[in-house]
Amino acid sequence: AAVPLAAELAAAAAGANFDLQAYSFSAAPEQLRPPRIVRVGLVQHGIVLPTTAPYLEQRQAIFDRVGQIIDAAGAAGVQVLCLQEAWHMPFGVCTREKQWCEFAESAESGPSTRLCQKLARKHGMVIISPILERDEAHGDTIWNTAVVIGNGGNVIGKHRKVWGQGGGC
Repeated sequence: AAVPLAAELAAAAAGANFDLQAYSFSAAPEQLRPPRIVRVGLVQHGIVLPTTAPYLEQRQAIFDRVGQIIDAAGAAGVQVLCLQEAWHMPFGVCTREKQWCEFAESAESGPSTRLCQKLARKHGMVIISPILERDEAHGDTIWNTAVVIGNGGNVIGKHRKVWGQGGGC
C-alpha cells in the first residue's frame, strides 16, 4: 500500500525533478523476535550529461544527482539503500564498448565508494553500491561488484560477478 510522504520531502523531490514514492508491505511474523520496521530504498536514475561529455564531468554529474537522491532517502528515514547496477557511469554494459571500462575503479577506495561512505555516515544507512570494479591486484580484471557499505561508512564486503564475456574489458 502506498504511504504518504511528508510535504517537504515531496516538494524537495519535485524541485530536484525526481520521483520519490513510499510503500508498505507486511512479512510473516517471526516467532522469536518482535516485529520491526525496516525502511529500504531503491534508486534507479538516468544519465545527467550526454555520453559525449568528458568522463570526469559525466561522473561528477551522476555523483551530484545520486547524492541528491540519497539525501532525500536519508530524510525519509531509509535504513538500507540499494543503488542500480553500474550506477556510477552511463550504462555501458549493454553496448560492451571498451571505452566505458575507463569508469572502472577500486571497490575499496574508488571515488564511488568514498562518496557512498560519506553519505552512509551522514544518514546512518547501509548502502549497496554496484559498480564496475577494476581489480589492479589481479591484472586489472573488471568485475561487476556490489560493494556493501555499513551505516558507519565502513566497507563491510563486496560481491563480484564477471562483467561481460570473460571479464568484459
